[in-house]
Amino acid sequence: MPTGYYLACLETHRYVWIGALGDITSVVGIDADLVSSFCLVHRGKALVVVSETHQVVGEGHEWAI
Repeated sequence: MPTGYYLACLETHRYVWIGALGDITSVVGIDADLVSSFCLVHRGKALVVVSETHQVVGEGHEWAI
């Protein structure tokens, strides 16, 4: 079963889905424009990739898509 991954900004507590890895790499449903826009908006900020098994939550704050 594939695991989904997100690109998250540690400063703004926002994230975007960047794909899934498993038996095969899945690119179905990835919005390349959305990911590119996210990277442009958050350039110069601390970004991290997290999996869906690691909750995108930090220091008691719920993160936003």
